[in-house]
Amino acid sequence: NRWEASFYVNVDRINPVVDVLFDGVRIQNGDIVSPEPTILIEVKDENRFLALDDTGSVAVRLRRAGDRSLGERLSYSSGKLTFFPARLPDNRARVELRPGRLENGDYILSVEAFDKKRNRSGSQPYEVSFRIINESTISYVVNYPNPFSTSTRFYYELTGSVLPEVFQIHIYTVTGRLVKVIDLKALGEVRIGRHLTQYAWDGTDEYGDRLANGVYLYRVVVQMPGQASLERREEGLSGYFRGGWGKMVLMR
Repeated sequence: NRWEASFYVNVDRINPVVDVLFDGVRIQNGDIVSPEPTILIEVKDENRFLALDDTGSVAVRLRRAGDRSLGERLSYSSGKLTFFPARLPDNRARVELRPGRLENGDYILSVEAFDKKRNRSGSQPYEVSFRIINESTISYVVNYPNPFSTSTRFYYELTGSVLPEVFQIHIYTVTGRLVKVIDLKALGEVRIGRHLTQYAWDGTDEYGDRLANGVYLYRVVVQMPGQASLERREEGLSGYFRGGWGKMVLMR
Protein backbone atom coordinates (compact mmCIF):
# COMPACT_ATOMS: atom_id res chain seq x y z
CA ASN A 1 0.00 0.00 0.00
CA ARG A 2 1.11 3.51 -0.70
CA TRP A 3 -0.14 6.73 0.83
CA GLU A 4 0.80 10.23 -0.22
CA ALA A 5 -0.01 13.61 1.24
CA SER A 6 1.19 17.07 0.39
CA PHE A 7 2.25 19.55 3.01
CA TYR A 8 3.84 22.97 3.19
CA VAL A 9 6.62 24.04 5.51
CA ASN A 10 6.63 27.70 6.51
CA VAL A 11 10.06 29.29 6.46
CA ASP A 12 10.92 31.12 9.67
CA ARG A 13 11.58 34.71 8.67
CA ILE A 14 10.32 36.43 11.83
CA ASN A 15 12.87 38.45 13.76
CA PRO A 16 13.47 37.82 17.46
CA VAL A 17 12.49 40.71 19.76
CA VAL A 18 14.86 42.41 22.22
CA ASP A 19 13.83 44.10 25.47
CA VAL A 20 16.23 45.79 27.93
CA LEU A 21 15.70 46.76 31.58
CA PHE A 22 18.05 48.77 33.79
CA ASP A 23 17.54 47.80 37.44
CA GLY A 24 14.09 46.55 36.47
CA VAL A 25 13.06 49.67 34.54
CA ARG A 26 12.85 50.47 30.81
CA ILE A 27 14.72 53.69 30.18
CA GLN A 28 14.70 56.30 27.45
CA ASN A 29 17.79 57.60 25.68
CA GLY A 30 19.80 59.88 27.94
CA ASP A 31 18.25 58.73 31.22
CA ILE A 32 20.37 58.64 34.37
CA VAL A 33 20.91 55.19 35.87
CA SER A 34 22.71 53.78 38.88
CA PRO A 35 26.55 53.81 38.59
CA GLU A 36 26.55 50.05 39.16
CA PRO A 37 23.47 48.91 37.22
CA THR A 38 22.07 45.44 36.69
CA ILE A 39 21.03 45.28 33.04
CA LEU A 40 18.62 42.55 31.98
CA ILE A 41 18.41 41.74 28.27
CA GLU A 42 15.52 39.55 27.15
CA VAL A 43 15.29 37.99 23.69
CA LYS A 44 12.01 36.42 22.62
CA ASP A 45 11.42 34.32 19.50
CA GLU A 46 8.12 32.97 18.18
CA ASN A 47 9.67 29.64 17.09
CA ARG A 48 8.56 26.98 19.60
CA PHE A 49 10.90 24.28 18.33
CA LEU A 50 14.34 25.89 17.94
CA ALA A 51 15.31 27.19 21.37
CA LEU A 52 17.47 30.23 22.04
CA ASP A 53 19.99 28.21 24.02
CA ASP A 54 23.35 29.44 22.71
CA THR A 55 25.37 32.45 23.92
CA GLY A 56 26.15 33.16 20.28
CA SER A 57 22.54 34.24 19.81
CA VAL A 58 23.01 37.47 21.83
CA ALA A 59 25.86 39.93 21.19
CA VAL A 60 26.31 42.71 23.77
CA ARG A 61 28.52 45.78 23.46
CA LEU A 62 29.05 48.72 25.81
CA ARG A 63 30.89 51.87 24.77
CA ARG A 64 31.33 55.51 25.66
CA ALA A 65 29.09 57.96 23.83
CA GLY A 66 31.04 59.66 21.08
CA ASP A 67 32.91 56.48 20.19
CA ARG A 68 32.04 55.95 16.53
CA SER A 69 32.96 52.28 16.59
CA LEU A 70 30.49 49.60 17.65
CA GLY A 71 32.65 48.90 20.66
CA GLU A 72 34.20 45.63 21.74
CA ARG A 73 31.83 42.70 22.07
CA LEU A 74 31.61 41.65 25.72
CA SER A 75 32.72 38.10 26.42
CA TYR A 76 30.60 35.67 28.40
CA SER A 77 33.81 34.50 30.08
CA SER A 78 34.46 37.99 31.50
CA GLY A 79 32.22 37.40 34.51
CA LYS A 80 30.09 40.40 33.59
CA LEU A 81 27.60 38.50 31.42
CA THR A 82 25.37 35.61 32.49
CA PHE A 83 23.30 33.71 29.93
CA PHE A 84 19.99 32.03 30.81
CA PRO A 85 18.82 29.79 27.94
CA ALA A 86 15.21 29.54 26.82
CA ARG A 87 13.05 26.67 28.04
CA LEU A 88 10.58 25.60 25.39
CA PRO A 89 7.77 26.16 24.65
CA ASP A 90 8.54 29.62 26.07
CA ASN A 91 11.35 30.60 23.69
CA ARG A 92 12.72 33.43 25.77
CA ALA A 93 16.42 33.76 26.59
CA ARG A 94 17.84 36.24 29.11
CA VAL A 95 21.24 37.84 29.54
CA GLU A 96 22.21 39.64 32.73
CA LEU A 97 24.94 42.26 32.44
CA ARG A 98 26.70 43.53 35.56
CA PRO A 99 29.37 45.92 34.23
CA GLY A 100 30.61 46.93 37.68
CA ARG A 101 30.92 50.51 38.84
CA LEU A 102 31.05 52.85 35.85
CA GLU A 103 32.75 56.24 35.72
CA ASN A 104 30.83 59.47 35.20
CA GLY A 105 29.78 60.02 31.62
CA ASP A 106 27.45 58.98 28.82
CA TYR A 107 27.36 55.39 27.55
CA ILE A 108 25.69 53.41 24.79
CA LEU A 109 24.52 49.82 25.20
CA SER A 110 24.24 47.86 21.95
CA VAL A 111 22.46 44.49 21.65
CA GLU A 112 22.06 42.27 18.61
CA ALA A 113 20.22 38.94 18.70
CA PHE A 114 19.84 36.02 16.28
CA ASP A 115 17.49 33.06 16.28
CA LYS A 116 18.45 29.56 15.14
CA LYS A 117 17.55 30.47 11.55
CA ARG A 118 19.92 33.46 11.80
CA ASN A 119 17.10 35.98 11.66
CA ARG A 120 18.44 39.18 13.21
CA SER A 121 16.59 41.22 15.81
CA GLY A 122 16.62 44.16 13.41
CA SER A 123 18.42 45.74 10.49
CA GLN A 124 20.53 47.60 13.08
CA PRO A 125 21.51 46.59 16.63
CA TYR A 126 19.21 47.75 19.42
CA GLU A 127 20.89 50.72 21.13
CA VAL A 128 20.06 52.82 24.17
CA SER A 129 22.13 55.63 25.69
CA PHE A 130 22.37 56.39 29.40
CA ARG A 131 24.23 58.67 31.80
CA ILE A 132 26.22 57.87 34.93
CA ILE A 133 26.64 60.39 37.79
CA ASN A 134 28.36 58.90 40.83
CA GLU A 135 27.75 61.87 43.16
CA SER A 136 24.53 61.75 45.21
CA THR A 137 22.43 64.73 44.09
CA ILE A 138 18.86 65.80 43.46
CA SER A 139 18.14 68.19 40.60
CA TYR A 140 14.39 68.69 40.82
CA VAL A 141 11.05 67.47 42.11
CA VAL A 142 8.14 68.75 40.01
CA ASN A 143 4.50 67.74 40.02
CA TYR A 144 2.65 66.56 36.92
CA PRO A 145 0.16 67.59 35.74
CA ASN A 146 0.35 71.19 36.88
CA PRO A 147 -2.22 72.77 37.13
CA PHE A 148 -4.26 69.73 38.20
CA SER A 149 -7.91 69.07 39.04
CA THR A 150 -8.16 65.56 40.49
CA SER A 151 -4.64 64.37 41.30
CA THR A 152 -0.98 65.03 40.58
CA ARG A 153 2.17 62.94 40.81
CA PHE A 154 5.77 63.98 41.42
CA TYR A 155 8.56 63.66 38.88
CA TYR A 156 12.06 63.60 40.40
CA GLU A 157 15.69 63.03 39.48
CA LEU A 158 18.20 61.39 41.82
CA THR A 159 21.81 60.48 41.07
CA GLY A 160 24.44 58.38 42.81
CA SER A 161 24.24 54.84 44.13
CA VAL A 162 22.69 55.35 47.59
CA LEU A 163 19.00 56.02 48.15
CA PRO A 164 17.94 58.72 50.64
CA GLU A 165 16.71 57.65 54.06
CA VAL A 166 14.42 60.69 54.26
CA PHE A 167 12.34 61.90 51.31
CA GLN A 168 9.40 64.13 52.22
CA ILE A 169 7.22 66.63 50.38
CA HIS A 170 5.68 69.35 52.58
CA ILE A 171 2.76 71.23 51.02
CA TYR A 172 1.89 74.76 52.19
CA THR A 173 -0.65 77.45 51.44
CA VAL A 174 0.78 80.72 50.08
CA THR A 175 0.39 82.13 53.60
CA GLY A 176 2.80 79.49 54.94
CA ARG A 177 0.36 77.08 56.62
CA LEU A 178 1.45 73.43 56.37
CA VAL A 179 -1.47 71.37 55.04
CA LYS A 180 0.09 68.07 53.96
CA VAL A 181 3.22 65.97 54.55
CA ILE A 182 3.95 63.17 52.08
CA ASP A 183 6.66 60.83 53.35
CA LEU A 184 8.79 58.13 51.76
CA LYS A 185 6.37 55.37 52.75
CA ALA A 186 3.50 57.08 50.94
CA LEU A 187 5.54 58.02 47.86
CA GLY A 188 6.30 54.38 47.06
CA GLU A 189 9.54 52.96 45.73
CA VAL A 190 12.21 55.61 45.11
CA ARG A 191 14.83 54.89 42.45
CA ILE A 192 18.03 56.38 41.09
CA GLY A 193 17.40 58.30 37.88
CA ARG A 194 14.36 60.17 36.53
CA HIS A 195 11.09 58.71 37.74
CA LEU A 196 7.44 59.47 38.40
CA THR A 197 6.12 58.56 41.85
CA GLN A 198 3.52 55.84 42.25
CA TYR A 199 1.79 58.14 44.71
CA ALA A 200 -0.68 60.74 43.42
CA TRP A 201 -1.78 63.60 45.67
CA ASP A 202 -5.51 64.26 45.43
CA GLY A 203 -5.55 67.82 46.76
CA THR A 204 -6.62 66.94 50.31
CA ASP A 205 -5.02 67.93 53.62
CA GLU A 206 -3.74 65.76 56.48
CA TYR A 207 -7.33 65.08 57.59
CA GLY A 208 -8.60 64.10 54.14
CA ASP A 209 -10.50 67.35 53.60
CA ARG A 210 -10.53 68.85 50.11
CA LEU A 211 -8.44 71.98 49.78
CA ALA A 212 -9.68 75.09 48.03
CA ASN A 213 -8.63 75.99 44.51
CA GLY A 214 -5.50 78.09 44.29
CA VAL A 215 -1.73 78.16 44.38
CA TYR A 216 0.18 75.91 46.79
CA LEU A 217 3.87 75.74 47.58
CA TYR A 218 5.78 72.56 48.30
CA ARG A 219 9.14 71.99 49.96
CA VAL A 220 11.22 68.87 49.47
CA VAL A 221 13.20 67.48 52.41
CA VAL A 222 15.80 64.88 51.44
CA GLN A 223 18.50 63.39 53.67
CA MET A 224 21.10 60.77 52.87
CA PRO A 225 22.44 58.23 55.38
CA GLY A 226 25.06 60.02 57.47
CA GLN A 227 24.52 63.36 55.72
CA ALA A 228 22.57 66.44 56.76
CA SER A 229 21.09 67.01 53.32
CA LEU A 230 21.43 66.06 49.66
CA GLU A 231 23.34 68.26 47.23
CA ARG A 232 21.14 69.98 44.65
CA ARG A 233 22.22 69.98 41.02
CA GLU A 234 21.01 72.69 38.64
CA GLU A 235 19.92 70.90 35.49
CA GLY A 236 16.87 70.05 33.40
CA LEU A 237 13.66 71.19 35.10
CA SER A 238 15.48 72.95 37.94
CA GLY A 239 13.98 76.27 36.83
CA TYR A 240 10.63 75.07 38.22
CA PHE A 241 12.20 73.89 41.48
CA ARG A 242 14.42 76.44 43.22
CA GLY A 243 16.10 76.08 46.58
CA GLY A 244 14.10 72.97 47.36
CA TRP A 245 10.76 74.73 46.72
CA GLY A 246 8.18 74.32 43.96
CA LYS A 247 4.75 75.71 43.10
CA MET A 248 1.56 73.95 42.04
CA VAL A 249 -1.94 75.07 41.09
CA LEU A 250 -5.13 73.26 42.12
CA MET A 251 -8.09 73.93 39.78
CA ARG A 252 -11.16 71.76 40.29
